[in-house]
Amino acid sequence: MSGDPALEHFCDGFTDEIIGALAGLAPERLAVIARTTAMHYKGSAKTISQIVREVAVDYVVEGGVRRSDDRLVTSVQLIRGVTSLTFGRPSFQPPFTNP
Repeated sequence: MSGDPALEHFCDGFTDEIIGALAGLAPERLAVIARTTAMHYKGSAKTISQIVREVAVDYVVEGGVRRSDDRLVTSVQLIRGVTSLTFGRPSFQPPFTNP
């Protein structure tokens, strides 16, 4: 959590987009938890292992957003709950302008 209300709002919207995209991939094979459940863990000090047990999932998507000069740097990673192994960490850095 950044403390910057504009960045927090962007992060929440980014979370919504990721949840929606994942939910639409293969709904018959991929169950995606609801936004309200996911947001319950925002800023939590719980470990991935604790979250996996509480929500009864196999994988967790984790990410972050930070400012770097005139860019927003976003990263997303898929974590296997049982092992905490990370699968990829793509980064996206679009130019950022404040409206």
